[in-house]
Amino acid sequence: MQIIVVSNSPSKRIEYFVEAGRSLQTGVRFMTYEELFNCLPSLRQAVVKLEPWVSCETDFLKYTLFNDEYKTILQRLDETALPDDVHFLNPPHALLQALDKKEAKRILSANDLNVTPMLDTPHSFDELAQALWKENIRESKILAGMLQPIDSFFPEIADIWVEDMQYPEIAEITCMTLFQYLPYAPAKVFEWIADEREFFQTCGFLLAARLLAKGLVLNERAEAEFLDQAQATVLSEAFQPRKAAVLALKKYGMQNKENAKKVNRLIMELKRSEREDMALVYDEIRFDIEYLL
Repeated sequence: MQIIVVSNSPSKRIEYFVEAGRSLQTGVRFMTYEELFNCLPSLRQAVVKLEPWVSCETDFLKYTLFNDEYKTILQRLDETALPDDVHFLNPPHALLQALDKKEAKRILSANDLNVTPMLDTPHSFDELAQALWKENIRESKILAGMLQPIDSFFPEIADIWVEDMQYPEIAEITCMTLFQYLPYAPAKVFEWIADEREFFQTCGFLLAARLLAKGLVLNERAEAEFLDQAQATVLSEAFQPRKAAVLALKKYGMQNKENAKKVNRLIMELKRSEREDMALVYDEIRFDIEYLL
């Protein structure tokens, strides 16, 4: 009896499977799906293990097409008559059921096994992102920010998302994947950093840091407001907003020599504070802008 492991390309998982067979003095050979189709009519005394297709694709739409092609291959295998002495270790119809998340959950539920809630079928990326954000799950919120289209993400929705944030990590990742690309992002910076709520302040300064690092130039009025708000936040007792404000000040100071001098004057005032933590803030900011002074 021969053992055959099948995929579109070798992988570490397949290598380990072959190595396990070798350690048991059992021959295991690899072949592609196309090679399997070609040899199936003449194949005898074999157990076939079907492996997922190997892919490094990160584009969501391309991955979906790739996955559909894999399902087509499995469907074709499921409809192929096998010789009596050839068997699948994992039948194609079982893999197709596993790839159909709704069907898989239906089967698990029918057997009294707990499953996670199923979202309603979205009709757009916008609906999908909004549904994911509403889930109180870290990974869902991260994915929501990655999938949300910019053109349908209105300012009032951005406020709702910030209001719903519970962890600094989500604020930082959402600023990176979504907020910094919004056409109204600069306006939100000044709206949020002036807000009394901590997560709004945190998002405001994190977003400011992103935009300043990309070259956002502040006019005289905006500059004065930014520096005043940053100084007040750094002197506050709110840890996360203060941390974000320090980051924004560093990015602002690193833009050019003049900005570095302004930030240096601001932190010199912090250094003269009687609070010990202000000395640490001074050292942290000064370290990043010192080469421009």
